[in-house]
Amino acid sequence: MGNEWTYKITHLAAGTYSLSDAITHYNCAPSQGIVVVNSSTATVTAAGLSNTLDSKQYQITKVILPSDNTDITAFTAAVKFNDALYTGTYTTSADSSNTSHTMSKGQVSVKNGETVTIPYVPSDYSAAVTETPPAGWILSGITSAEDAGNNTITYTITNIKTASLTATVNWLDNGSDLRPSSETEKGNLNLYYLIGDAKDPVKLTADNCSDVGLLSVPAPADSSGTADGIDYYSYTYGSLPLATSEG
Repeated sequence: MGNEWTYKITHLAAGTYSLSDAITHYNCAPSQGIVVVNSSTATVTAAGLSNTLDSKQYQITKVILPSDNTDITAFTAAVKFNDALYTGTYTTSADSSNTSHTMSKGQVSVKNGETVTIPYVPSDYSAAVTETPPAGWILSGITSAEDAGNNTITYTITNIKTASLTATVNWLDNGSDLRPSSETEKGNLNLYYLIGDAKDPVKLTADNCSDVGLLSVPAPADSSGTADGIDYYSYTYGSLPLATSEG
């Protein structure tokens, strides 16, 4: 029927009329001043009513680094509109039937490469999308972009896979009194994240870890011992980012 629909209204008494519309998810501007003098019919076009879509759809997409199309880790995103957890319907690209599902307590599962779509959210609603990554992952960032032409706002959640690292310091000093304690040595260690050509490595600490998209880097836990007659201190770091396309 196209974008302009025409209706014929019959058997109107002479007089002046207005015509309005009431449709969910639309702003409807009424047509005023429809005058019927001595005719039994009046013709009004829908163009005069100007029904404007007043809702948006939200999409949540998942990206992981390093890229791995075989990874099936399920991440849980939390969705709020106007500070209230969303409990309405959504569809997911993981379901080829495009069946509507109901979100429970504002949480939805999404895997690498998948997109979740939430339809018909009033345009004046505020939105918030958050995520607490599962073990073995860190949150690199959440970005949003609006496609006004399609009334769509897309949130992209990017995660970086992590690993742990154990650093062992061997002491070849015949037990010198100059050797620091294991606790002191822990503070002497510097771990860097090498980005690009490594001209500007980033030191990983609890204070500046956000510079490389990390949520936290636990302080190294230390232990000491002797192996093959050589004294050593051992320190373990967790939540270290694997190499990505950026480094």
